[in-house]
Amino acid sequence: MPWFFQGAPVHRVEIARHACVIIFFVLSGYLISFTTIGRGRTWRQYVSARLARLYSVAIPALVLTALLWLVGSKIAPDHYAMFDRGHGFVRLALTTFFLNESWFFSAAPPTNMPFWSLSYEFWYYAIFGAAFFARGRFWRWALPLLCALICGPKVLLLFPVWLAGAAAFFLGKKYAPSRQQALIGLVALAAVVVPVASRIELPLERFGQPPLFYSALFVSDCVLGLMLATAIFFADRLLGEVRIPAALSHAVKAAAGVTFSIYLLHFPLLIFAAGVVRYDKTNPASGAAVGSAVLVTTIVLGAWFERRATLKKLGDWIERGFATPGL
Repeated sequence: MPWFFQGAPVHRVEIARHACVIIFFVLSGYLISFTTIGRGRTWRQYVSARLARLYSVAIPALVLTALLWLVGSKIAPDHYAMFDRGHGFVRLALTTFFLNESWFFSAAPPTNMPFWSLSYEFWYYAIFGAAFFARGRFWRWALPLLCALICGPKVLLLFPVWLAGAAAFFLGKKYAPSRQQALIGLVALAAVVVPVASRIELPLERFGQPPLFYSALFVSDCVLGLMLATAIFFADRLLGEVRIPAALSHAVKAAAGVTFSIYLLHFPLLIFAAGVVRYDKTNPASGAAVGSAVLVTTIVLGAWFERRATLKKLGDWIERGFATPGL
């Protein structure tokens, strides 16, 4: 991100950020399977919970993105011109309905590119929910296929990553290894991962470029997802009975409660700060100060957007919308 800090290793930052998204997909597949099957939710509860979780942050993030874009382009037009890809409001509209990454185009707001992964996540929720909750063999195949046709092959290329996380949950319940087997499995996995990871050469020049855009590294992404899911499969058995101190548990939950907001809000705020705030972009300390201010802002906003009361009210409102005859 040379527009924020000159001399930044752009490719390394992009790949590290992308790897974090892949890790999130695996964890998402595991957690969604746990909360859906493990807690016996109905389809209405599933849909309302997923939409409430997504839109509780996505809508404020899109509004903030649009406002910062409109204001920032007036204050620093040359700076914002670097991110202009045309059809800004069309991109915002497509992103609102998670259609920004369908098939072979990428239409996330140019000042909030992290939205690409949210579109992927939405369709993974949709396909999984349709396959799990649909009644009758025809609809159990037809509805997931319809979702797949809407999102297109680019999104589906990373679906195995998400499914690997789901598989870690299902297999862990059906074929739970002993603690000794889990320990041996983790050690063996580490012995394989380190040498393999050190020899992987990624086609970085294709990353983020058409026609696959953020699915361009799908082969290595699927390998990473499978290895992480395997690690979760063994770690769940090995650490499942470990008692975590209450203070640490609360701290982890509090931090996890704002990560979604940090992810969706940081990019437009960083771009706005880089264009409006006067600071030395060659000085690491100066860049760190601005970046820290942006981080604090996202945490404060996230604490508001991701409140349990807000999620519950939004989820209840959506669920009532489905409570009509025939649904």
